[in-house]
Amino acid sequence: MPRCAYHEPALCQHEKTGTHSMEPVKHKPPKVSRELPQPAADRGRHILKQKTNLATVTRGGNGGPRASHGQFFMKVDVPASAWGKIIGKGGETLKRLQEEFGVRIVVPRADSKAEATVTVRGPPAACEACAQHMHVIVEGMSRGKTKAATQGKTKSAAKQKHQGHLLWPTTCQVCKSHISSICNAFDHLGSNGHLKMVKCGIDTTLLLSNPPGDGSIVGVVELLEKSRDFHTQLGFDVDALTAQAPAMQQLFLAKQALRDEIARLPAIFDWIRVEQRFNSAWDESPLSGRTLSILEAPPFDELCARCLVGEKPPLIREPGLPALLPKPNPSGRQQRALKAKHQFPYDVDSSRLGIAVLHMHGMTLDALDVICGTSLIKALSGDSGRCSDTYFLQRMMGAVCCLHVPKRYYDQNDAGHAVEQLLCGSDSKRPRSFFTSSRVRIGSRSVLITSEVDGRDADGDVVEIKSSSSKSGPLKEGVALQVACNGSHRVLCCTL
Repeated sequence: MPRCAYHEPALCQHEKTGTHSMEPVKHKPPKVSRELPQPAADRGRHILKQKTNLATVTRGGNGGPRASHGQFFMKVDVPASAWGKIIGKGGETLKRLQEEFGVRIVVPRADSKAEATVTVRGPPAACEACAQHMHVIVEGMSRGKTKAATQGKTKSAAKQKHQGHLLWPTTCQVCKSHISSICNAFDHLGSNGHLKMVKCGIDTTLLLSNPPGDGSIVGVVELLEKSRDFHTQLGFDVDALTAQAPAMQQLFLAKQALRDEIARLPAIFDWIRVEQRFNSAWDESPLSGRTLSILEAPPFDELCARCLVGEKPPLIREPGLPALLPKPNPSGRQQRALKAKHQFPYDVDSSRLGIAVLHMHGMTLDALDVICGTSLIKALSGDSGRCSDTYFLQRMMGAVCCLHVPKRYYDQNDAGHAVEQLLCGSDSKRPRSFFTSSRVRIGSRSVLITSEVDGRDADGDVVEIKSSSSKSGPLKEGVALQVACNGSHRVLCCTL
């Protein structure tokens, strides 16, 4: 589910923010039919204190010494035995933390006094995020010590835990398929591929009155019973899985009833109505040499200077196929790593860019209800890949602005980016990424959605490039939603 927070970090530094901060607050996943969320009127500008005994915050005023404007000190209660872990080999961990969160970290010397603590200086949200990350590092050391202390006492249990869950293995040894949940286990056991491998693996003829298939829980139970020894050797707990079968049958029936109800609903194609679209490019050139974390607001003047309005994405070329993918340029390795971590100026948040686009076109925020990127729309639609991310919401001049913080970083050296470089080329002298900001109407709400785009065709229409090496191809459910938001007229599918 998406983690949302009504938050007061500045999307841009020219906004009045003070020194307060808020922690992400978990909510129930929103239904698609409901209107987009709005901050409750009684929330105000209060502080949600950090729910951890690790960090102690020293703020300005009566609370302690004050840092520079918009920053504060945070004392992080890291035990002296973990200081070396925070520093890392050759200071690599310390440097990485400072670059990733845009903060200044001071670790006491080994001969410091007993009351010495690790201190962090920087923007409030960045300091708290960095403290949480250090907390994870310290907890990891504790888990490592506990594991070493208990090693050898329960070898069989440790072996079983290493292989996967107590009821099923992490990977089926005959099918080489990954199993991550009990639903996934029943789906795998009921697949035709697994049934074929079972028939090849046992000596006797396997006769099933209810062969397993899509949703056939009875067939899975019969398969487990008639090939008990075989599945036990694979790591499946036949008795425990059989006991879970009635609950899985109820779950399958509920899913099927929901699918049937959705199928009876009439198709609605005008749920999103486009009113305006703006093309822009983002200048990724490293001018100052300093990078900012996604949690730290960049200067608004620099944000607007890097926003190149009116620039369309590059024209897609038609190379002879099949073609070899271009290799990443070694000189841009560091820049690609910083872009993957959403470090400014190599990457920019969609909402911040959307605000800059509005400003460059002489428009204000009061005519909009929501300013966001495609990720929030995907999360509200139930996209599992985006529901685990964090979304900070801030009301500015009547509009709810969303700051999207991904849970994971995506490698910029993968095959998908190589395909885009093959078809669209790249400008190493002035590297850019291209966006469309679409002013759309969703129900009664006016929403500005800023989304990165890949290229354009000879007619000037936006084209979305998708590549995949799987048999199912690159067209997933989220692609249609992404195309509806960014205004792509075509989808170019590439097989790797």
